[in-house]
Amino acid sequence: MTKNILSRTLFSGMHWFGWILTVTAIILVFHFAGIHSLHTPWYNVLILLGVVTVVDVFKHFVKLQ
Repeated sequence: MTKNILSRTLFSGMHWFGWILTVTAIILVFHFAGIHSLHTPWYNVLILLGVVTVVDVFKHFVKLQ
């Protein structure tokens, strides 16, 4: 069963579209915030986690996950 789930995930176009959406959102938020390195204060990590959470919730609503 695990092999079947892994296979479906790796070859699902919607899975990869979701990853691209998440990465793009992270890059855009950090770019417009003027943060160009993750080796900065702790609040940037919170921003990163917030962006990932918001995009993940969005992906659940539009059935990408």
